[in-house]
Amino acid sequence: IRHRITLRKPFPNSKATTIEAWGDEWRKLEVDTINSLIEKIPQKLQKCIRDNGGNHFQG
Repeated sequence: IRHRITLRKPFPNSKATTIEAWGDEWRKLEVDTINSLIEKIPQKLQKCIRDNGGNHFQG
C-alpha cells in the first residue's frame, strides 16, 4: 500500500524554510511509511518537522 502524503505549509513557530522553497516535489510524495517519507526530505526540513512535533502530515 502506498500513502500519498501532503505536507502543510508553512510550518508554524519555526525558523526553518517553508515548503515552497523546496519546490513542488516536496509537497506530495508517495511513500510506504512515514519513515520513508522523512528519508526523502532534505535535512533542514526534517529538523523543521521534528521541531514541530511531526504533526504536519496529512493524507
